Amino acid sequence: MECNLYSKIEESWNSENIALIDDASNKQINYQELGNLVAEISLNLQGYGVSENQAVVLLLDKSIHSIATMLACLKLGACYIPLDPNIPKARLDYILQLSQPKLIIYSDRDLQLPDYHRLEVLQDHNAKNISFEILKSDNPRTYPTGCAYVIFTSGSTGNPKGVQVGHHSIVAFLKAVSKQVSYDEHTVFLNTSPLFFDASVLDIYMTLSRKGTLVLYTPTAFPRALPKLISKYRITDTLMVSTLLKLFASPYSGFEREDLSSLKAVWYGAEPCPVGVLRKIKQACPNILFIHGYGPTEVTHTALLYTTTELPDGNSYLPIGLPLAGLTARIVPSDPAEPYVGELFLAGEQVMLGYLGDTAGMRFTELDGKTYYKTNDIVRIDENGYYHFLGRNDDAVKISGHFVHTTEVEAAVNSICGVHASTVIVTETCQADISRNVLTLYYDGNITESELHEQLLNCLPHYMVPENVRKLSNSSSVILPSGKLDKKKLKELVDEY
Repeated sequence: MECNLYSKIEESWNSENIALIDDASNKQINYQELGNLVAEISLNLQGYGVSENQAVVLLLDKSIHSIATMLACLKLGACYIPLDPNIPKARLDYILQLSQPKLIIYSDRDLQLPDYHRLEVLQDHNAKNISFEILKSDNPRTYPTGCAYVIFTSGSTGNPKGVQVGHHSIVAFLKAVSKQVSYDEHTVFLNTSPLFFDASVLDIYMTLSRKGTLVLYTPTAFPRALPKLISKYRITDTLMVSTLLKLFASPYSGFEREDLSSLKAVWYGAEPCPVGVLRKIKQACPNILFIHGYGPTEVTHTALLYTTTELPDGNSYLPIGLPLAGLTARIVPSDPAEPYVGELFLAGEQVMLGYLGDTAGMRFTELDGKTYYKTNDIVRIDENGYYHFLGRNDDAVKISGHFVHTTEVEAAVNSICGVHASTVIVTETCQADISRNVLTLYYDGNITESELHEQLLNCLPHYMVPENVRKLSNSSSVILPSGKLDKKKLKELVDEY
């Protein structure tokens, strides 16, 4: 079937190439072996009662076996739900109640769930002394036909939402990307994103469908091993969230001392990344291709793409580019006088099937007979037709009569050398019985408050420069398991300030 993702992967089973390398276990598997492992696991899952339109929750660390289990679910027409193995119990309970999977596969965790009964242990064929336990439900939820996976969003604004993505959306995404970026059997892709973060979708399915080699790696807080891995495995492509890319390009990683000559392309996204960071990488890899991807989880990894080998002067940000083939982008302006600035709406095959349990069609709207997903992101189109990300639609506040997006201020702050992380808080102050909104900036970094304030005056309109600038002391890690900035943690540090 044209839109079946597994059929695209299955075409690779006759290849003699190495399919997966797990750096943590020092194990590897070729395509024929991977095909056999997937077939074996799918038979086991069938024996446990897994069938079409059911879900399997995976509470597993990144490994050859966990990738094979994902593929086995797709082979059976079931969907998989990858979760952080260290997910807090309250969050896990909520997700399980909502998702009602047929099976829960996990390891190194004590799970006692009243609606599930324990099955026998599965032994991982590719790692010694590692086993997996299984819980089974007799009353699983029925999922939409063609659903491939469910990714749960961060839940920063409340309970997590389960984003259901179909086979056809992933196939359309891979096809559209292939028109702009080349992948083949010589591709060696370094995967740095966890399986429960949708950034890994490109790494896994693009590489395996092209008979390339996928190297599995889990970054640490200070990824000094990244440059060494690129040299060791002769990595040609990788995707890093912007936070990780900044660390990679920092003196702490030692990237300038390693042989990075094999590296042809670097994807980045999830958060803005200043051009100054990219320039450091280009000095080590003069011919490298930078790929800036923008896309909510709801639109299958990447909706707009910008590729370049040349970087502009200064320390601004690259555009998020143009919509992928098969997607329609539409700007809905809040001010008729600025028709090229507004909220971004997206329509096309890559748009999700819907949120798990959402029957009201939340975040969808009809315009001119077409159904659009409302991203809640504010963008602008420049004179060349490229889209630029400005901020979130829900972070606008009025300062001195001007609408200001706090994410736009944070982007400017984070572009300044010496700033590691920041958050902008809006507070209300009252003087002479007149109340007004005030921006207060809290940041972590090795630049002084006065130096930072001075630089902000040079890159932001005066009304967007925070009135108060505060450097956080004794800040702990503010990086999420996905590699993105943990703004909730950052705000907790602010509250302790």
